[in-house]
Amino acid sequence: MEAFLFFLFVLPATELAKVPTLHEAPPTIESLKANRANVIQIISVSNAGSWGDWGLWDNCPQGSYANGFRIKVEPENVLDETSVNSICLECVYADSGQIANRACSSEGPWGQWRGPYNCPMIGYSRSYIVGFSLKNQKEGRIRDETAINNMQALCRTFDGTSGITMIEGNGNSHGTYTAFSSTCPTGSAVCAIMTRVEPDRGNLIDDTALNDAQLACCTL
Repeated sequence: MEAFLFFLFVLPATELAKVPTLHEAPPTIESLKANRANVIQIISVSNAGSWGDWGLWDNCPQGSYANGFRIKVEPENVLDETSVNSICLECVYADSGQIANRACSSEGPWGQWRGPYNCPMIGYSRSYIVGFSLKNQKEGRIRDETAINNMQALCRTFDGTSGITMIEGNGNSHGTYTAFSSTCPTGSAVCAIMTRVEPDRGNLIDDTALNDAQLACCTL
């Protein structure tokens, strides 16, 4: 009995010192061009999480672009917080303004969807996502890592005359925002997403779910 109790006590403690492991590199822009030939740039942030594996690119349908996003969030104050588990892009056709299918990559199993958080109309012109930042809890927090807790996105019209506006999700409070990514060039906007998600690691092992994301820019 004493040995059994010792096992239950030690296993969570070892997880406090877990270190990032090497994972397969994210898919390249070439793997996305088969579905969106007009993709021109991948944008990313520094200082995001390093656990988990990269999923596949998922793109907005041809002719549509990201006008907003949703986040899947596990609320705070649960036994093992994972916070944001996934991000989906809200896609809109540029010519008609009609809603298109969402673009989503890998997804963690916990939480509920929040949003959408949409870019504003600027006069008579629709604005689209052209950059982003992730709110990341740096690795090394005692007892419970959560990685990504929220997202901000930068919005702009295709011609660039509107200037930049910012929208933010309704995520959790842990962590700080990374520096913003570079922005899509004028005449382009975000059209695809790829996420890095740590899968469910089982009972008594700390989970973090979403750790990072990359977005891709497509020309009009």
